[in-house]
Amino acid sequence: MILEPSIWIFGYGSLTWKPCINYAKREIGFIWGFSRKFWQGNIHQRGTFEKPGRVATLINSEGEKCWGVAYEVRGQENIENALSHLESRETKLGGYRKFITKFYRRDAKEKDPTGEEETFADVIDVLCFTATPSNPHYLGPCDVELMADQIVSTSGSCGPNSEYITRLAQFLLEHIPEDNDTFLFTLDAKIKEKLDKNQPRQLFSSLIGQNLQDSLNKSIKNKS
Repeated sequence: MILEPSIWIFGYGSLTWKPCINYAKREIGFIWGFSRKFWQGNIHQRGTFEKPGRVATLINSEGEKCWGVAYEVRGQENIENALSHLESRETKLGGYRKFITKFYRRDAKEKDPTGEEETFADVIDVLCFTATPSNPHYLGPCDVELMADQIVSTSGSCGPNSEYITRLAQFLLEHIPEDNDTFLFTLDAKIKEKLDKNQPRQLFSSLIGQNLQDSLNKSIKNKS
């Protein structure tokens, strides 16, 4: 019996709630020694060249864990399609690299590599994509208030940058409650607060614009 080839791909950003790949199986768990940061700029899917959005990347963080979803992709064609899609998407972002690391399933039981009491087993080698600080769109850290201001004002081909953050936060709260990403949840709350404040202003602007258009149409009609 010939086993079909398979790989595991780790998602920690939009790949958690929008995989866009043909996968056979998925597991919730984490990788050691990394943390999720919104330090990578995006000028295509969630922003523009003039107003880049912010998306997640992985940062080396000793002793920390980054929760996410591992997807098993089986079959040569599915693997090639998945890698082609992801590499094309990440190439657009600029300055991404691939690496393989250990992924620990949520429910596994074996010795924890840090020596803590909790234990894990069934370790999977997963492929990860992460941005490099040297890439031209890398934004780096900033204050959560400023970051929220940047995010609510940007949008790209896949939609508002705010959706990227709020969908990720929602997914983690619903499916990975163990993930105590306090910065993400604080950022999500700030974004929602700013969007709520902007709604009346946007509605007012929309109504004013419609009234001006109605007046213009009426004026043209009267002249004709």
